[in-house]
Amino acid sequence: MFPYQDGKYFDSLYQAVQTCYPDLDRNSARDVLRELILSPKSDNVMINGEPHGKTEVIRKIQHILNGEAEQAPFAERYHNLLEAALKTIKHMNDGYITEEDYEERKKFLESINRKEFEVFILLALLHISHTTDDPELLKQLIYKVRSLRELNDLICQYTRDAVAVSTDRTDYEQAKLIYKMLKSLQSLGYGYTISQKEKENLGINHDEDEDLSEDYAYENWLKRLMLLQLRRETRANGTIDSNNLSAMFTTDLGKNATFFDEIGGRITQLRGVMRKRRFDSSRFNMLEEQYESGKNNR
Repeated sequence: MFPYQDGKYFDSLYQAVQTCYPDLDRNSARDVLRELILSPKSDNVMINGEPHGKTEVIRKIQHILNGEAEQAPFAERYHNLLEAALKTIKHMNDGYITEEDYEERKKFLESINRKEFEVFILLALLHISHTTDDPELLKQLIYKVRSLRELNDLICQYTRDAVAVSTDRTDYEQAKLIYKMLKSLQSLGYGYTISQKEKENLGINHDEDEDLSEDYAYENWLKRLMLLQLRRETRANGTIDSNNLSAMFTTDLGKNATFFDEIGGRITQLRGVMRKRRFDSSRFNMLEEQYESGKNNR
């Protein structure tokens, strides 16, 4: 599959849209994202019945996802992030892992994984809207993603995923090296990174990650993620949202295997629903005919 496919942090996107447009509820925020991501030929997104330019909407979302609405500058937030990593490394390797130590580790990993998701999504949104004319911004976002992935690896590899256990001398000596390295990086400030050789030795090298390359297919990745999220929410609710299905047919995604496999999955879901509850059979038949027609014309 691909990163973030489990939808664990998707609420971050809904919250970002609702922060930008406070009048929207969660379902309306979902509709904005669906239209933003799955309607590539449209320059506008309908919000509260009014058209808004896609670039304008993405710029507002960027303000939230990139932390630009926060009072502390990025350099200060970066310093604080490393400080939290230092505390986690220290407390998880000081001889005994308490409940508090383990909870601190868990919260730190959760926070950086959520932030990585938000920054990566922003990268994808900028590419999908073709608003990538700011090379410094893209460079900063890629730097953030790599830094967060490196921190995640360091915490996962050099702290135990356990509680109420003792750590040994080897754990301590390894952690001390990581601590000194992060402390040095913190003193250098924003813009510096761990050397290539150190990354390789520690097993945390993300400089060659395919999804951070210039030619990565961000648009396809983001569309697929949105489709999976719509399917996930449909299953979780135990109902079929006909508006979602209609949008799938009217969205210009191209008649490719991935798209029609997604629709085929929804047809299968509809068949299952027919056995369980009252259902609009005419609606189902219309959708199935459109699906079969689409397959035949591929």
